[in-house]
Formats: sequence, structure tokens, C-alpha cells
Amino acid sequence: MTDDEKIARDWINAVEINRVREADIYPQLKAWVHQISATDILDVGCGQGICSEKIDLGLRNYTGIDLSPILIDRAKQLYNSENRHFLTGSIYDLPFSDSSFDAVFSVNLWHLLSDLRKASAELSRVLRAKGKLPHYHGKSERLFIVDRFIH
Repeated sequence: MTDDEKIARDWINAVEINRVREADIYPQLKAWVHQISATDILDVGCGQGICSEKIDLGLRNYTGIDLSPILIDRAKQLYNSENRHFLTGSIYDLPFSDSSFDAVFSVNLWHLLSDLRKASAELSRVLRAKGKLPHYHGKSERLFIVDRFIH
């Protein structure tokens, strides 16, 4: 087993088996999705895509992107549907047109990034005017909402 495979397997176990996000992250994301009028949502660092199930998409479109092809394969296996799409990619070079999403979110991602300015520029680029960006970090008990990055 490669290091990437081991890391992916450990992550899958933490999220799917130990259910570490059930009590805090998912309820907040679900409430946020119901508060906004987004139709196109991007999950950056989506892992195996479990947020696409937990946030109750309704008629919304969800796109999840992650660096790990192993986790993206798992997301496609578990959650692929007409309004859920998963692809391998980087926050530093998002494969989307400008203003593609009404809302972009990430969970426990920012502390892993080496270039916050480049990542924020990419998120701002793909986020529509008046779009929303919540970020959840595990050391906090609240969801931070950013209206739009200012450059």
C-alpha cells in the first residue's frame, strides 16, 4: 500500500466509520445550505464526498474537488448522481470558468495550504458576485462565513 493509499484509507475510516463530523460540521453545513439561495455549490477538498449527502442538496448542483484520485473514486462510487459531480483537481488551479458557483465551501482545508493568497484568488474567481464561502475548522465550534475575498 502506498502512502497516498494509506492516508486515503485512514481518512475514509475517520469520516465514514468514526463519524467524526456528525455532531458539529454536517448540521452547520446543512443549515447554511438552507439559508442561502445557491443553485451551484463547490466543495473544495471534498475527500470521499460525504458532504454531498449530508447537506440535503434538493435541486442544487454539487461539485466536489479533491487532490486524491483515491478519494474521488470513492466519492463517485458512493454518491455519484445527476446533480453530484466529483473530480480530481487543485484549489490552486480550479478547472472551472469564472463565476461558476453561488457557494463554495471547505472543511478543515486551509491549514493544509501553502499559498493562501493563490487559493483565495482561485475561489474568488469561481465564486459568483454575492456568492458565499463558509469555512469550518475543527478547532472552532462555528462556521465562518466570508461574503467574497477582497484583493
